[in-house]
Amino acid sequence: MINKLTPEQEALIPVYIEKWISLALSTEPIARQKAAEAVNVACTVCWKEEPKILFFDSLYSFLKNIDVYFPDWEEGYQIDWLAKLEDELFEQLSDPVTSKLCDQLLEPMDELLSRLWNPLLDRFYQQPEISRRVVTNFAHDVNPQDWLVQCSFIDFCFSVLNCSLNESEQREWEVLQSLVKSCGWIYIFVKHTSEDNCEFVCIVCDRPTKLLYDHQQLLHAEEEPAIQFADGFSIYAYHGVGLPEN
Repeated sequence: MINKLTPEQEALIPVYIEKWISLALSTEPIARQKAAEAVNVACTVCWKEEPKILFFDSLYSFLKNIDVYFPDWEEGYQIDWLAKLEDELFEQLSDPVTSKLCDQLLEPMDELLSRLWNPLLDRFYQQPEISRRVVTNFAHDVNPQDWLVQCSFIDFCFSVLNCSLNESEQREWEVLQSLVKSCGWIYIFVKHTSEDNCEFVCIVCDRPTKLLYDHQQLLHAEEEPAIQFADGFSIYAYHGVGLPEN
């Protein structure tokens, strides 16, 4: 049981926030072959089956076509061992350490990512070609940005606090890192084709080609989009407040 953080360990918390936030801010296009390999490995580890993978240039391209590709789609699935890894690490921490990491690592990470991406989700709610149900399910059921928050915690516990993971859990952690670092947004659909069989389809959406923000990491730009994707979808924002294109 880890009962206390040393001053050196506590000083590394901002370093790990920056490490994982920098990934959220990346505008580097995903390498689709590498992303496909990461998705196949993750789904094989999680469900013993490789999925069909569909790539989109942006979240908008995916969400506006979701009912075309999946007219009878079911709820999205999460990588279920992510929460298991978190729980295993939490069990190795005392309540004061858990409270400190929640206050100084998890909550700041969640707040930063929410501030950054809320204008994007708000714009999707305003698009008449995208149903509110689709956006709500995407935002709350399987939001891969939440994975970055969880990854920052797992990474800190494993790399800084030397918390223990068994061989299988270490493999899952390696697979998870590869998945998050290789892909943009990820959405996994599961369709039950029979009582005993499922069909898995994984949607991978690319990162934005442009991402501009202020010193508080709020989406912000003047006289140009603050966020833009390869397919042309863009959002104007002023210090985190979404603006109409005109």
